[in-house]
Amino acid sequence: MSVDNSTQEAPTSQLLAKVVGEFTLNQLGIKAAASSIWETQAGLSMNLDEKDVLIIISNSGASKLLLDIMEEAKIKNVTMIAITNNDQSPIAKSSDFHITTATREKLLMEEYCFSRISAMTVVELLFLFLAEDHNAISSIRKHEELIAGNKV
Repeated sequence: MSVDNSTQEAPTSQLLAKVVGEFTLNQLGIKAAASSIWETQAGLSMNLDEKDVLIIISNSGASKLLLDIMEEAKIKNVTMIAITNNDQSPIAKSSDFHITTATREKLLMEEYCFSRISAMTVVELLFLFLAEDHNAISSIRKHEELIAGNKV
């Protein structure tokens, strides 16, 4: 999973990558890796193959590093899903599947608006769709049992 960290809101981006890549998908029983460090994202992309799916999250859809990662993934026939705020962006157009997010401000104003809430909503919906699988539900239960000892 690659996330655009090029804005001042990078800590939120990092949280999004961690929650989705290292927790949510793995909790469903789907092996996933994510990093908030650009160099690690690039390194992870070098290990992808045609059985993998790359999820790219970028509000602007115009991050050069993410486009470079996508170019490498395309060579390896990796399926790419992009979540951006701009369906005409280079990232959206380069992906196999694109999910357009929107913010209230973007609907009302012409200038670029930055928000991670819409991307987080899409990610949560993907989690819910994937959780419909009975194997995923079993995996979630096992995960919850494993961490239950850490809860009061």
